[in-house]
Amino acid sequence: MGQDLWLGATGCIGDWFLPDFIEVFKQKYPDMVKTASTDPGYILFNTKLGKLARILAFILKGKTHHVKKCYKVMTRIDSPYEILEQKSSQGKFIYKKFEKINQEYVELLEEAKKQLSDDPILLYIYQENKMSFSGDLANELMHRCPTKLVIVGREKDDEIRMSLRYTKPIQQILKNALAGLDGYGGGHEYACGASIKKIHFKEFLDKIRKQL
Repeated sequence: MGQDLWLGATGCIGDWFLPDFIEVFKQKYPDMVKTASTDPGYILFNTKLGKLARILAFILKGKTHHVKKCYKVMTRIDSPYEILEQKSSQGKFIYKKFEKINQEYVELLEEAKKQLSDDPILLYIYQENKMSFSGDLANELMHRCPTKLVIVGREKDDEIRMSLRYTKPIQQILKNALAGLDGYGGGHEYACGASIKKIHFKEFLDKIRKQL
């Protein structure tokens, strides 16, 4: 695998998947995954490999010309430590970009945590003037609050565009909640995306709660 090993492992963990070559990766980079856990979520939010996955995900956010510049810089990076430990000018550039975006993410995450209650749904809605972090926030909140059905939405125009995460199958729940309403959505067994008109959002939530 050579150089592609760390890139492949980073991409897999970022996509909530434990690759079959993870042990080979651990042998080459023993400090990157200091855990015996096979839970991709745990690795994503508690190891250096997970941090690297978030860095590479976050530098793809923002204005297109900035993203293109980051992509070009990434082609000149040979080691994950160039980024994590800022050992080269290219690594410093990528890390600085990440820090700027991560600051906004952390602010939203802290606001989202405040919404935690006895409600079986952990709901957090933020405004369209913020960068889109719905999927990222939903993933971390599901990891930290595994008993909750997590809904993170972003208001845009007259719609709420959201990411839904749950440790139980959610596709049918979403399908039932959208029935008869002005909205659409779908996805995977435990992770879905959806969009619905704001005027129907309360009814949408009520239909989800009845199913839970």
